[in-house]
Amino acid sequence: MNDKEFNALAEATFQQIEGALERSGADLDFAMVSDSVLEIECS
Repeated sequence: MNDKEFNALAEATFQQIEGALERSGADLDFAMVSDSVLEIECS
């Protein structure tokens, strides 16, 4: 796997996680704080 393939898979994974968080209905906030960090705050 090269860097381009890795980055594409990582981006797809972050999108899946964000979608799951949105659908969960949980009381939380989340945001990408950089290209490779997803910050999740649980209330």
